[in-house]
Amino acid sequence: MTPTQEQINRMKTVTGGIHVGTGLQDWLIGIAPNSLARTENWRPAGVDVTEHNINGVHVWDVWRQMLDDYLRAVAFRTTTSLEVDTTSAGNPHRTHVTATAEVDPVTISNRAPSGTVDFYAGAKYLGSGPVGGGRRLTPTPRHGNTCAGSA
Repeated sequence: MTPTQEQINRMKTVTGGIHVGTGLQDWLIGIAPNSLARTENWRPAGVDVTEHNINGVHVWDVWRQMLDDYLRAVAFRTTTSLEVDTTSAGNPHRTHVTATAEVDPVTISNRAPSGTVDFYAGAKYLGSGPVGGGRRLTPTPRHGNTCAGSA
């Protein structure tokens, strides 16, 4: 049940972390308690663990829900960075803001990420657009004080 230091070191290098889950009522050969104990040992060792445990036993419906969570939370998750450039727009109260979002895949694929990036200034939606080659500029030039992007 306790991994070796070599195994811990390898788990720490997994891009996106380790995703585990179980049916909480799955007592077949101790599956539920062993899964919970395993993740509690990994976290203090510095392993990034995403855990998705659900009510259920050793049946397809439990696995389906865990697979759905994995696909939505881990497999297609991306990381982004954001650069914001500002220039004067003619008077001191107007600023031209250009934001560039950099999107990296969470997988080891050599393909550039695709999808959509949404840009917000606080809670105000500024627009969205497709990612090309891992980059996306704000959809149109914006005037204001702040701009933030998310993917």
